[in-house]
Amino acid sequence: HDGKQAIYEYDLRSKQLGEPIFTHPTLDAEKLLFDEERRKLIAVEYAGDEPKRDFLDEDAKREQAAIDHALPGTLNRVISQSRDRGRAIVEVSNDASPPTYYLFVRDTQPKRLEFLLALHPDLRPEHLAPVRAVSYRARDGLTIPAYLTIPKGSEPKHLPVIVHPHGGPTSRDYPRFAPEVQ
Repeated sequence: HDGKQAIYEYDLRSKQLGEPIFTHPTLDAEKLLFDEERRKLIAVEYAGDEPKRDFLDEDAKREQAAIDHALPGTLNRVISQSRDRGRAIVEVSNDASPPTYYLFVRDTQPKRLEFLLALHPDLRPEHLAPVRAVSYRARDGLTIPAYLTIPKGSEPKHLPVIVHPHGGPTSRDYPRFAPEVQ
């Protein structure tokens, strides 16, 4: 759609493209999230400076809002769930702290989050540097988006630079925790 990856309905009988389900003016649709039990598309993931989800299912949207409310300031993603949807694993992360994982118990009242584990538990978030989105102009005038991490406690002047290119052209980086950057 207008040069971007989009999601459309498709009629298998008539082999005709139907109505758009998801389009974005500047970003590609990247991932489809399904509820296997209900056989339903619940969200489309796309990414600007961080992955975002456009929820097509109101129950899933409310659930994500509740998880985000309970775990503020982080990117919270259900990454796995039981077949009966009673339990799920939530990955919690941001740019300056390693991912942690919680068990989200849906089949109790009230629903609850239980800490499971932390990746890199030896790394202390207060020692890690935030990542920020920047852009710069190349010699040919092209604007290049990038992410900048300045060591904690350093002045952002006269520092050595390490360039860490992403894999592209279909992959990209996000301003989130990366052990090699920290």
